[in-house]
Parts: sequence; structure tokens; C-alpha cells
Amino acid sequence: MLTAEGVWVSLPGVGSVLKEVSLEVRAGEITGLLGPNGAGKTTLILAMAGLLKIERGRILLDGRDLYSQLPHARRRIGVVFQDPDDQLFNPTVRDELLFALDQLGLSSKEKEERVARVSAQLGIEDLLERPVHALSFGEKRRVAIASILVYDPEVVLFDEPTANLDARSVKLLLDTICELRRERKAVLVATHDVELVSRVADRVFVLYDGRITWSGSPPIPREILEDASLSNSVGGCAE
Repeated sequence: MLTAEGVWVSLPGVGSVLKEVSLEVRAGEITGLLGPNGAGKTTLILAMAGLLKIERGRILLDGRDLYSQLPHARRRIGVVFQDPDDQLFNPTVRDELLFALDQLGLSSKEKEERVARVSAQLGIEDLLERPVHALSFGEKRRVAIASILVYDPEVVLFDEPTANLDARSVKLLLDTICELRRERKAVLVATHDVELVSRVADRVFVLYDGRITWSGSPPIPREILEDASLSNSVGGCAE
């Protein structure tokens, strides 16, 4: 559904961040993008969401050039940033969830139904009238995810989704990611968490120094993981 083919990206003062990267995110699958900090994961997510111009190569959505489909295609692709403060900007949680829906021309009833559904899914019903700035980090992360899921994108790209979350928030997040797979969404999870990727991903791409160094299905070969740090057990997707 969403494909990078031979993508190169250079940034001012940094040089080449992505070097001929090819990766595919398919409907009904969780694709893991595994790599250390600084490997280029965030840059790749921004490029695949149409938020960053590439230098060479192609980004394709359903086999067609993504950039030729903008801005409409952005309704089909949702990005959950690593830091929710980079994503949230409305006064209250309810305002945050309604913001995207207000752009879609939906009826008031349908908007309220979507807000109620996604709020229950992410466990944020009691936060709807709270000011966003007063939330904890974990609450902000859940609201950021809800603000994407509420407009029902076909592709969801997560950037380090479990970073700085407690165990309860991690479980809720992973339940949500697994539910997206059951809904036949195309999901990309970019992380340095080897165990997370090994447990939930259908396919894994390892990104190191701007290049894909390995791809395949878990388990990931031990030699590929020699320089990666394992994190706490997080559980997998229930069948």
C-alpha cells in the first residue's frame, strides 16, 4: 500500500540521512522499522507521509506517486510522532479530536460518534474536557494516537511509540496497534526496541546509518542484534 523505493534524503548541515532505502508497508500487517537513535527512522516516516521531500527515489501509495496525490492523500496516512507535544496544539482533548473531523465535512452526530468510539478505545473518556497541557506524558501519547485514529486513516506510522511510557500505557498502546492490524490497516512501527518488534511485527526492516541492512520475518538473526539493546517484555498480539 505504501512503498519507498530507493529513497535518498539529505538534510542541511547533516548530509545524507537516507541512502537508497526501500521498504513496503502492507494492509493487514505490522511492519517493524528497527534501528538505533540517529539511524534515520523519523526522516523515513516523514518522507513516507509526504511531509518531507525526497532527493532521489520514489514514495508510492497504491502504486502511484505519493506527491502527485497530495494533499488529499494525507487523509489516508496518519503519523504518531515520538513527542506528543509536537502533535497536540488544541486547548482541550475534545478540541484535539474534533480538529481533523472538522476538516472532513462530517455531521455533528457522526463527529460525536467517532470521538466517543476512539475515546473508549484509548481509555481517554474522562480526559475529553481536560486542557491538553495539563495531561501526563502517557495521557498525551494516548490523545495523540486518538487524534489520528479518529479520522480513520488507512496507513498509520508510529515513531518510537513506547518511549517513556509506563507498563499500563505500553499494553494499551500495543493492544491498539494489534487492533489496527485486525482492521486491515497498514501499520509501521519505528523503534529501537528489539523485543517489541520481535513480538508484534509481521515483517522487520533494520535501518542503520541510513541504509536497510536486513529485512525479513522475526526472529531477527542474533548477529543483526549484537549492537541493539533489549527492553522489557511487552507482550504480543492475541490471535
